[in-house]
Amino acid sequence: MKNPRGFGSIYKMKDYKRKKPWRVLSPATKDIVSGKSKRYSLGTYRTKLEAMEALVKYNKTHSFTAETKETFFEIAEKWKDMHLKMVSISRRKNIISRIKKMNSLYNLFFSQIKLQDLQNFFNNLNVSSGTKREYKSILNLIFKYAYKHELIEKNPVAYIELGKYVKVRKANVFTIEEIRKLWKYQSVLWVDTILILIYTGLRIGELLSIKKENVFIKDRYMIGGSKSEAGENRIIPLHMDLIPLIKKLLNKSKTYLIEFHEKKVKYGTYIKYFSEILKNLNFTYHRVHDTRHTFATIIGSTNANQTSIKNIIGHSSYLLTEKVYTHKRKEDLIKAIDCIELK
Repeated sequence: MKNPRGFGSIYKMKDYKRKKPWRVLSPATKDIVSGKSKRYSLGTYRTKLEAMEALVKYNKTHSFTAETKETFFEIAEKWKDMHLKMVSISRRKNIISRIKKMNSLYNLFFSQIKLQDLQNFFNNLNVSSGTKREYKSILNLIFKYAYKHELIEKNPVAYIELGKYVKVRKANVFTIEEIRKLWKYQSVLWVDTILILIYTGLRIGELLSIKKENVFIKDRYMIGGSKSEAGENRIIPLHMDLIPLIKKLLNKSKTYLIEFHEKKVKYGTYIKYFSEILKNLNFTYHRVHDTRHTFATIIGSTNANQTSIKNIIGHSSYLLTEKVYTHKRKEDLIKAIDCIELK
């Protein structure tokens, strides 16, 4: 007599000399990544009766309704579709990226996820403490969503242990000698973009997203930024030393200030070029974000107005409107950037 559909199965292995020849297989579950159905061994037993008792016990403790049979991936997707409508573009990208890294949880039935499953995920994360807190925050929101919709009885995320604090790598600021070396090799492909990053404090994603129409050479400023409300669409003053570099880029580009073969440069592609260039020029190791730290360090050591510095970097809350950005404000930002003397 066959077992009911979705109940699981029992079969006798060919090696009859085994002490426990009867193997029990779980009901088939669909793998989210491959799309194929999978079954898992629940153990081996001496007799068929023992095997059947084990399978019956398994089904009693894993009896799902249609809702509770949803996987982590399915619940996370539902939450994501709802939540992403309420956050900024950069936050959306961050959440999507983090959830992709949670693929070890994808195929687990959400209602059956244990604290240990989550703890194992965090134990295998080779990231900084700050990044672990980001993952925990996102997981907490997903589990709160599930709790609100009565898919789980409690939220185990609060009990996850992040382990010993791991200090984030200290920024390696570009030295004055290194900056002067970049000016010496400014004609080398991509070196000009490194100088622009150092002299503006822009994040690489922000620089790659600046369009030609938002560059105003005569007035010495650009409009860009996207990380947060404070940094979005802010005025970026241009140091006089950058003007020749910016002009050359504008003459070559079609839509964006920074292009390669008339196409917008992708973040990952730029990171690769950045590392290769510095290696070829025998620089010490730098991350792209070190350019932003360099800018903050250099302009912070000048007599530039502190409010202007915050506005340039994007750490002050304001909006880009004619009422807010007066001509005087632009003059203040340009005056601040002119305090930098590196060449």
